[in-house]
Amino acid sequence: MKKLDVALIRANKNSHPEAFRRIYEKLVERKIAKRYTTSQEIAFIRQKDRKPDEYAEYDSFVEECKKEVKEMLGMEEEPQ
Repeated sequence: MKKLDVALIRANKNSHPEAFRRIYEKLVERKIAKRYTTSQEIAFIRQKDRKPDEYAEYDSFVEECKKEVKEMLGMEEEPQ
């Protein structure tokens, strides 16, 4: 994402919280999609009790994606 885009998103996060939340979610989804397909994500969730190690790796990756997007957007916590 370009620096100008990030600056515009940061500048408008308080005046448009719903739009900011949707942007945050889309950016997280894009980062996750670089590694996992939707079908793979569904399989991880469905099989998390049978394959806890694989689920833990997936979940850790998702949390890292969220952290990276929050840092990029200058956030301390996830938008509500």
